[in-house]
Amino acid sequence: MINTRRDIPMLNLGPTRLALLVGALGALGCGSDAGVSTGGTGGTDGQTRTALAGKADCSPEVGAAVVCGVVYAADGVTPLPVVEVRLRDPSAGLSSKGVADPNKCITDAVGAFACILPEGTTGTTEFTVVAPGFDTLSFTVKVVEDEIAEADRLEMAAVCGDDTIRETETCDGIDLAGNTCADFGFTGGTLGCLSDCSSFDTSGCSGGPVCGDNAAEPPEVCDGTDLAGEDCASQGFAGGTLGCKADCTGFDTGGCTSGPVCGDDAAEPPEVCDGTDLAGEDCASQGFAGGTLGCEADCTGFDTGGCTGGGPGDYDIDLRFLSSLSPSVQQTFVDAVARWESVVIGDLPDVPVNVPSGSCFQGQPAINETIDDLLIFADVTFIDGPGGILGRAGTCAIRSANKLTVFGLMQFDEDDLAELDAQGALGDVIVHEMGHVIGFGTVWEVLGFLADPSLEGGTDPHFTGPRAIAAFDGLGGAGYSGAKVPVENTGGPGTADGHWRESVLDNELMTGWLNPGSNPLSELTVESLWDMGYSVDLDAADNFAITLDVRQQSAATSLSLGDDILTLPIWVVDEEGGVVEVIENR
Repeated sequence: MINTRRDIPMLNLGPTRLALLVGALGALGCGSDAGVSTGGTGGTDGQTRTALAGKADCSPEVGAAVVCGVVYAADGVTPLPVVEVRLRDPSAGLSSKGVADPNKCITDAVGAFACILPEGTTGTTEFTVVAPGFDTLSFTVKVVEDEIAEADRLEMAAVCGDDTIRETETCDGIDLAGNTCADFGFTGGTLGCLSDCSSFDTSGCSGGPVCGDNAAEPPEVCDGTDLAGEDCASQGFAGGTLGCKADCTGFDTGGCTSGPVCGDDAAEPPEVCDGTDLAGEDCASQGFAGGTLGCEADCTGFDTGGCTGGGPGDYDIDLRFLSSLSPSVQQTFVDAVARWESVVIGDLPDVPVNVPSGSCFQGQPAINETIDDLLIFADVTFIDGPGGILGRAGTCAIRSANKLTVFGLMQFDEDDLAELDAQGALGDVIVHEMGHVIGFGTVWEVLGFLADPSLEGGTDPHFTGPRAIAAFDGLGGAGYSGAKVPVENTGGPGTADGHWRESVLDNELMTGWLNPGSNPLSELTVESLWDMGYSVDLDAADNFAITLDVRQQSAATSLSLGDDILTLPIWVVDEEGGVVEVIENR
């Protein structure tokens, strides 16, 4: 079958994309051996073939080539009647316009036709098929020694103006598909059809919507005081009074007041974005792997429909225990995973990892898998006995593209675990250490966010992420006179340069000390993760306020989390899992 555009009628020809029969035939009609075929979308039945074969004046000549087919509507099922078929056979000396020759071509009322070419025909024969209500269809067939060699693509188009709706026409002359003026909101008059058959003509209708009656009815956009629910804000203004144009064709924004105009490609507060102005954001910052970020039509948020590879709520932490723990302690670890998964919400690119056992830390199992998004090993083992290091954590591998963690380790001293659990502090300690595996304090320097580190001779280490600085100011730190955000400058390796400064941020969970009472995971920490490249949910942050110059708790009554950052080599791996660099952590 020759497939043409499905929105116009098509000529379906047989199994070899033309239903062509060559050789000695007993009767015309594309008989049962090769018949008129549609290639699976429709076809003629036995009655059609019988009708064709029964025309005595169309018996084929021995050795002749026969071209036969059926003209169908666009549905590929309904045959269209063929008025006539004309052909021009150069070898037979016919006129250039072609002639209708009943001795060469026959048709029937159900769309079938067949044409016989004389024996020995060589060259190109042109056929013209005429179906009622459609443009004529011409195609050529090249014949070489009674064998069909080539054939054209075929298509027909409906004729606008024959008072019959066909194919893509909406209406045609007096054929209005049963529609009247009433269907378009009018009370009377005469509905017509546009001259190109593309739509209806309502100019002859009467008694329709009355502009000025304060009732917006289609096709009116508005009418007087009836603004169809719209106002100045919906038109991109800050406020004011919206009106309706006198002819009811649109809104009058003359009474609206200026302000950020949604739709002018300039994001101004309180707009989150505006058109092409995405305020520096992209799909990656929203937690996706790639794609094109857009802005919602009302400028209140981002449109992530064009982003690919994950999305909010897709950050997964795979926690694996390296030691036997009681069900209650295991649940405390699981709760810590849920806490961080409520904070970090954007998916990260999966990374295939194939590393031998012990490559990052003693006791590390071999890894040969694709990691999505973070793998954390948790081990309870001897560290230094009661009252010393409670737990510690570190990052083993980070992604080369964004420097975010692929897998890491948490360790907890077996001699302190029961006491922490009894005090109700175990959950906070686990959440704290898990934060280090995610990257808090462990990859700051790699990402370029740690300035003036104390372990390298600095005196005022601080985190330079702009979102964290804004959060610090907003939580009460605007009057702080030092560099922002202050990072711990005491405690030595494993504490300094990897936590918020206890003397300023007191009971915030990610300082180097755990305080009695609550230890909030604050917006400051969540915003710092955003600075680092994670997609986060700010609503997941705990309430917290900074009180400058007034310490809520004395360090003497706090529980030290000191020396809790492991000095592990950090592997930088690409999207294929290849190690492109090894960072020797201090």
